[in-house]
Amino acid sequence: MRITTRMIWSMWAGVVVLVAVTYARIPPAELYHVSRSGLAGGLGRALVYLDFPMALVAALLLAVTYHSLTWRWKRPLAIISLILCVTVAIPGMVDEDNLDARLINVLPALGVGIALMLTWSSPWVGARVTRAGLALATCLAVVSLPWIAAETGFSLPRGLFMTSDLVHEPGEIGLVPAVHLGDHHGLGSALLILTALAVWATPRGLPRTVGRRVTQAFAALLLAYGVVNMVQDFWGEQIADRGWTDWSIPDASVPEATLIWGIILIAAAAVYWLPHGDSAGWGASGVSDQSSSSGISLTKSISRSTAPTSSGRSSA
Repeated sequence: MRITTRMIWSMWAGVVVLVAVTYARIPPAELYHVSRSGLAGGLGRALVYLDFPMALVAALLLAVTYHSLTWRWKRPLAIISLILCVTVAIPGMVDEDNLDARLINVLPALGVGIALMLTWSSPWVGARVTRAGLALATCLAVVSLPWIAAETGFSLPRGLFMTSDLVHEPGEIGLVPAVHLGDHHGLGSALLILTALAVWATPRGLPRTVGRRVTQAFAALLLAYGVVNMVQDFWGEQIADRGWTDWSIPDASVPEATLIWGIILIAAAAVYWLPHGDSAGWGASGVSDQSSSSGISLTKSISRSTAPTSSGRSSA
């Protein structure tokens, strides 16, 4: 079985639903940097989630499926969608200190909606689901357990993970839970890792164009970005908050001219030059099985039509 765009979209859609429900039913004081409650609060926070991190996912899926958009009107629409998605990079579009929805947040979300419409039924297929992939996904899920629980509006019982333990957090007044209820960028980063891995193995199946190299580079960047941000969130909540160390990993959620972003770029460059596709063991070609089988059938038909007859002449 191979990863499809529908699988990727469904995974992220599940998180959006959880965000909307959790932020609608949990008082803002127990969440992170929001002030609205009820249905408006839930839908508003879901809108911001569509901006970040989902606009990044939408941009990646648009890039990897662009070559399969055969209808004339789809490619211009894909470009418009991509432009809307990248507006998430505008400073202040998503403000970590104020995660209430604003009118401007509609722009990236609209791009995500268009991308969903264009890529949902794409024939593109990503990496093959393997035992190694399932093992990696399981490891990410285990590490993400505190964040998954928080996303649903609950805290895990005290034990292996720090969750409801009260700690001092930089920039926060008084004591706060080590893992606040609601969304965490650590969980979004874990999902970015899975998404980037599903896509990263496929660009060799795309046409040999500049677009293929850009897609490959973007997937590598998201993979490195996801790893660093997941480690950063886990380190702060499960290592530094225990008092095991006073050193914390700097925030890396926003691109800046910092050492941590230098590490992300170096890691992305290293990933970019790693083997892809079947040579990397991922078994991904970037084209649908249906398209591949059609190509084989067409090749066989051409071969039969041009095969020499017993007299040494081609058949008519």
